[in-house]
Amino acid sequence: LSVTGLVGSGIFKVGDKVEISDNNGYKKTISIKRLQVFRNLKDQVGAGENVGIVLGDIPKGELKRGMLVKSI
Repeated sequence: LSVTGLVGSGIFKVGDKVEISDNNGYKKTISIKRLQVFRNLKDQVGAGENVGIVLGDIPKGELKRGMLVKSI
């Protein structure tokens, strides 16, 4: 499953563990499988980049618009 958005600060690397959360108390830790910027695969992305993040095992219905992905 993939998510898209703007990296607000810091960097993400392939293999990093990230936490997905929302305002209702939902939290899940998962790893990054792939990173894309304008259909180009990257090993890492940084602040200010619009990215696509391919995540590991997470059911499609668990993610909603507006959720936050942060590095842990």
